[in-house]
Formats: sequence, C-alpha cells, structure tokens
Amino acid sequence: MRELLAIVLIPFFMKKGYRLAAVSLGGATTMDTMLGIISESGGKDLVFPAIINGLILSLSVTFVVPLILGFLG
Repeated sequence: MRELLAIVLIPFFMKKGYRLAAVSLGGATTMDTMLGIISESGGKDLVFPAIINGLILSLSVTFVVPLILGFLG
C-alpha cells in the first residue's frame, strides 16, 4: 500500500517543488522500483540521490532491526 501511495504522491510532490521530499517517499525502493518514476517526473539529476537514499536505507536495516529486537526481547 505504501508503494502505491508513493507512486501517486511522487509526481505531485515534484510539481509542487519538493523534489528531495519526493525522493524520500519511496523509502528503500527508490533505488529500484521507484527509480523510473523519480527520473521521469523529477529529471535525471535525481537518479543519484535516489540510489544513495535507497542504498543507505537498505544497509541501515541490518543494524536497526537487531537493535529494535534487542530492546523488545
């Protein structure tokens, strides 16, 4: 559901001028699934920030999830 909402909201945010906020809407999927939508609606100059955003979020999961589970367990 979140990805469908991001597909709808990314072009809207791009038109309003919130380009980096639109990149962040996709979360970790900005480096693969949402990359086409981001580059189409925001331009080729947002491809690199989208890839970096997705990469950082994907890599941070390996540290954040065990940390959260450690607090819960």
